[in-house]
Amino acid sequence: TSYELAKQKYKEEHEDITSLDNAQKSLIYREIFINRLDTLSEELAKAFPQTMWQDITYRLHTIFWLLSVNDLIVPEAAYERNIEKIHKELKELHQVSSDSGLLGIRGGAATLRRTAKEEERLKSLELKLNEEKK
Repeated sequence: TSYELAKQKYKEEHEDITSLDNAQKSLIYREIFINRLDTLSEELAKAFPQTMWQDITYRLHTIFWLLSVNDLIVPEAAYERNIEKIHKELKELHQVSSDSGLLGIRGGAATLRRTAKEEERLKSLELKLNEEKK
């Protein structure tokens, strides 16, 4: 692919580098993406009437049509699955804490604190997911 070729070229130009870090990989990917985007935008500019480009840029049009449906909509089913998973974990947490009689167990106070922290974490995560879903 273009990305692999560009990585290889970059390594050849910078012989002291044995592997690329994430920033270098991102720069290479960005450069290739912009190059491809510009090429595609130029082709699209020829395919549509000039009056169309008065309201929207070539680039915006191209990027919009490159997006997948998941980039444009909220995956509500995934949110619902994760929220349901949190509900299940909370239920299990309450069940375990009530079954073990935590107050009678040595170190029960520490266990209660851990349980309370875990419950708080799960409720916070549920709240965050519900907010994101909106």
